Amino acid sequence: MPDPTFSGAPKTSNQSFDPSTDNKTPSLGSLNMKSMPSPTALSGTTGIDCSLIHGDEWNQIEGNLTENILKNHKATVMINETHTVNNNLVHRVNGTTNDTRIGVHNQTNIAPRNETYAHTLSETHHQPEHREQKTEDHNFVTSLLEFKEKHYEWKTFFVEFKQISLGFCWPLSFEKHLMDATGHIFSMEGSAIEVEMKEIKSSLGALGTEIKAGKLKAAATHLKAIGGNINAGLALNADSPFG
Repeated sequence: MPDPTFSGAPKTSNQSFDPSTDNKTPSLGSLNMKSMPSPTALSGTTGIDCSLIHGDEWNQIEGNLTENILKNHKATVMINETHTVNNNLVHRVNGTTNDTRIGVHNQTNIAPRNETYAHTLSETHHQPEHREQKTEDHNFVTSLLEFKEKHYEWKTFFVEFKQISLGFCWPLSFEKHLMDATGHIFSMEGSAIEVEMKEIKSSLGALGTEIKAGKLKAAATHLKAIGGNINAGLALNADSPFG
């Protein structure tokens, strides 16, 4: 059976009363009593309202939280930091933003992502850049200027439509085509040195020479036939009673 409430025995032990120590305060830890008016009275902190917690802290707010900071806000996290937002997140920066990542930066977008740049975008890559597009890629560029020291491309199927095409290769242009079908409304190319290796076009060129030779022979035969017709016409006209 538990002890009754008013049994006469103290439930919580109290500090023994000693009049000689009644004017002394207990240990205040990192708080310096002589520097109480100073913002640095609590060792390790600086400010008017300071707290030093040697352990975990948990704050749970059942309603809204509003903070207005009229000056600077500085936060230092020595280990990990986790933010979880179960609804919308809005960030607005009216000044300059500097974002420095020392470690690996991984970003995953499950839903669509939209970015709008109202001004210039500059990117500098000091290491290789890898980009993989598993579906379609649409680029609409008003003007494109590129400088490439080396350019390698492998295309299984390539269709290109150009109204005006200007190509300049300096100092060397080398192309290898297994089969090439190109159509241009207006095309102009200039190369200092150009090497083309096209087996199919070479065969067609030789065939074209033979066809041209055949056309020349046929033209000579046709001229002879025309000459014969003219002679026959002159003889017929000389014998005609209507001449």
